[in-house]
Amino acid sequence: SGLCTCLAGYAGSACAIVCPKAQGLLCSGHGSCFDGRTGNGTCACSGNWNGTYCGNCLYGWAGASCTIACAGGASNPCSGHGNCSMDYTGTGTCTCVYGYGDSACSTACPVRNTMICTNRGTCLTANGTCSCLSS
Repeated sequence: SGLCTCLAGYAGSACAIVCPKAQGLLCSGHGSCFDGRTGNGTCACSGNWNGTYCGNCLYGWAGASCTIACAGGASNPCSGHGNCSMDYTGTGTCTCVYGYGDSACSTACPVRNTMICTNRGTCLTANGTCSCLSS
């Protein structure tokens, strides 16, 4: 018939497009490649995996298997008040910006006259409360 039959991991009418590999695995082993004559050689990532090679976690996810949602929820990591330790090397834990506390950075420290802890204490990121300075 004169038509090519592509081996697994190759795409396009001439089977000249090589599907992305990482660590010797197509799509890092976290997705499948659109291969074959009608394929375009791109990866369709599974689960919470993302990227050209399916080697990164989707935004808001962490852990070696990308199964740990960031504290505060994957759609709003750290409740929008901190930085989440994301991606496959991350833990899903938050580092809160000053003025917010608890594990998901969802508790604001008391504010009076625009001053956190009335400027007489320190906001504790562990629980969003103030530790007052001694007089």
